[in-house]
Amino acid sequence: MTPWLSCKGITAGCLCPLCLVQFLPILNRFGLSVIPEKIDISVSLRKAFDTPLQILPTATSLKDLATAPFDKKIPIESVCYKKWKSMIGDTVDNYFINGDANGTSGSSLSYKCQSALEQDYSGSENVLLSRYDRLVRDIWCELSKNLPFSFLMDRNVMDYSGATVKNTRPDVMAWLNGALIFKAEEKQFAADKAVAEQELLAKMDFWNRSTYGRVPYILSYAAAANLVQFFAITRDMNRIDVSDVYDLQRFPGEFMTLVSSLNLFRVIVTFKNYLPERYAMPMYQEVRRKNNTVVTLLSDTTVLKEIRNFDEYIDFDTLKEVYESINGSAFCVYSIEGPKLGNKKKRKISETGTHYSVVLTPVCHHRQPKNEDELRIAITAVLKGLNQLHSRGVLIICYLCDSCPMF
Repeated sequence: MTPWLSCKGITAGCLCPLCLVQFLPILNRFGLSVIPEKIDISVSLRKAFDTPLQILPTATSLKDLATAPFDKKIPIESVCYKKWKSMIGDTVDNYFINGDANGTSGSSLSYKCQSALEQDYSGSENVLLSRYDRLVRDIWCELSKNLPFSFLMDRNVMDYSGATVKNTRPDVMAWLNGALIFKAEEKQFAADKAVAEQELLAKMDFWNRSTYGRVPYILSYAAAANLVQFFAITRDMNRIDVSDVYDLQRFPGEFMTLVSSLNLFRVIVTFKNYLPERYAMPMYQEVRRKNNTVVTLLSDTTVLKEIRNFDEYIDFDTLKEVYESINGSAFCVYSIEGPKLGNKKKRKISETGTHYSVVLTPVCHHRQPKNEDELRIAITAVLKGLNQLHSRGVLIICYLCDSCPMF
C-alpha cells in the first residue's frame, strides 16, 4: 500500500504537509493540481486608484497620465494574462500581473477588468452602450464604492421631457458632491464622431466659478460606434485631447480605453479638493417638488420646469400669456422655450394627465436676504416685475407659489 493511502487524514478530508508532499505527484500524473488560496489585495489595490493625486494635473499633461503604468498592478487570471500578452506583448505588464502565478487577487476590480475585455460584443446600439459602460462607467462605479464623498454616474436612457432634455442632456454624466465633473456624447455611427465632439462643448453653457471653484477643467469622452476618445473641457471652453482615438474593434484600442479609464479616475477623485464644499443643485438631475412639479438644471443659466399632471392647474392659455408679457424681463424669470403641453406616450413615468414644460432663465436659488439692503433690492425687483405685468394688462394675485413665473 502506498504511504499516502495509509494516512487517515486524507480519508477524513484533511491534508497534513506530509500527505500533501506525497499526494502532489499523484495529482500531477493525472493532470490535476492543488490551487492554493490567493491573497486578496483588493483594499490596497483600490487605494491605489481612489486616492487623490497631490496636485491636479494640467489639462495638457493628462494624455501622459492616462497611459502611465499603474503604481500597483491589477491581478488577473492566468488565461486572460496569457491571452492579452499574446496580443499586445509586454505592454500588459505595465498594468496587470498574472494573479494565478503571483498568488494574488484583486477581487471585484479584477473581475470588472476581465469582464470589460473578455465580453463578446456584437449587434445593436444597446450593445455599444454596454461596451462603453463596461470600460468606463462600471469601472468608475466599482472604484467609487468606498469613497468618503458623493460620486454619482448616470446614463440618459429615458426621455424626461420630449425633445428639450433629449437635445440638451449629455448621454453619460458623473457628479462629484453634486457638481458635474464628467460628461460623454455617444453616436451610433463612426462618421458622427465629429458631431459627438462638437456636442461636448455645445451642451455646455459657460463656466460658473461658484459651481467649479478651482477646478480648471472637467473630463469627457466622445464615442461613435467603435471609436472612443477622451477629452478635457477647460473653463475657457476649449477641448483638449486626453487620449488617442481608440478603436474598440481592435484589442489594443479596447485595452488602452480601459487603462485610461482607470488612470483618469484618480483625476476624478482629485477634483474633490478643488471643488466648493457644497453645490446647491446637481446639473441634469431631477429635483422633485410638491404638486407634481419637477425641476432640472440644464446649465448655469437655464432650468427646465415640468408639471406632470397639468390638468389640475390654471388655464394654460392664461399662463402662456403671462410668460409672453414678461419675455426678456430684467426683473422676472422668463421663458426661452415654451411653455408647451404634450402627451406622455413616450415617457416612462407613472403620472397620468397632460404634461407641461417650460425652459426658464436665469437660474435662481432661494436665499434669505442677509441685510436690509438686500431685502430692499428684492422687494424693488418684485414690485417692478408686477408693474411690468400690470402695464401689459395682466393682473396677478400672487401667493408666491412654486408655479409663479417670477420665482
